[in-house]
Amino acid sequence: RSVTLDLQSPEGSRIFLELAKTADIIVQNFKKGTLSGWGCGYDDVREVKPDIVYVSISAFGQYGPYSNRPGYDPLAQALSGFMHMNGTEGEDVPAKAPIFLADELAGLHAVMAGMAALRHRDQSGEGQHVDISLVDAMIDSSTGLHTMAAHGLPTPRLGNTFSFAVPSGAYQCKDGWIYAGVLLDSHWAILTKLMGRAELAEDPEYATIAARMPKRDELDKLFSDWCAQRTRDELVAAFEEAGLPGGPVLRPEEAVNDPHVKARETIKSVRTPEGVEQLTPGPSAKFSRTPVDVRKTARPLGADNSEVLSELGIGEEEQRTLEEKGVV
Repeated sequence: RSVTLDLQSPEGSRIFLELAKTADIIVQNFKKGTLSGWGCGYDDVREVKPDIVYVSISAFGQYGPYSNRPGYDPLAQALSGFMHMNGTEGEDVPAKAPIFLADELAGLHAVMAGMAALRHRDQSGEGQHVDISLVDAMIDSSTGLHTMAAHGLPTPRLGNTFSFAVPSGAYQCKDGWIYAGVLLDSHWAILTKLMGRAELAEDPEYATIAARMPKRDELDKLFSDWCAQRTRDELVAAFEEAGLPGGPVLRPEEAVNDPHVKARETIKSVRTPEGVEQLTPGPSAKFSRTPVDVRKTARPLGADNSEVLSELGIGEEEQRTLEEKGVV
């Protein structure tokens, strides 16, 4: 439910703490110290709800030299090293992700950590403050590249390729693009047969990943030329029949209408209170015993002010006074 409160006002802070008494978890993403300055920080909430799980999400976390800095998703992508690594070798311009990747990852880490803290609370009765940093989330979720960097190993810009797979990448076909790669030598043997070059699977200069690595440009061209003579659907069907990984590079408008996406109801249809249909991503996790769904659209800001305030024992006259003051 959506409630609007001016937390900088004493009345708004008081109502927030009343709501906190009924909560298991509080999630907030203000800059460090902001909510504490309004009387709504972890220590304030703990006084009224000792076992609260209080999750703080910020760019740089609740401690450290940069913790007082303001920051948003692109800054976390930059500081984490992701922006430098994102792109193709030889391109000197850093590139951010086209989505708010740091926000998304920090949110997922916040869910996992918050649920773990809630389980600890259920076992011990003890709440706690969970500190989530966008920078930490980016580094933790970068598939070990920072471990390599910490050991002095190079982390080159790989673009669409894998450092351990040749050929691999995005390849243009007659009517679009496909993404495919050979991660196993057994797959290489299958691919060479598809391309009519089965002898390469037996040639020691091409048969293994280690042998193919120095020949990336040569083999990428060989595979690219073969793909360019076929349509996207032809290639996807050939990969599927052969048991090879490979798929179409879809535009977003194609992806949301893909039959597999539709079959899994990854995009759900819901209706607003006014009866307008909205298409929105559905739950990613599919539960066998406790299926979940999108129950309703996002509520307009403050749509449930009266209902929630009434539940807290705040009468209509006081609610009108709070509205007049701009508290709600």
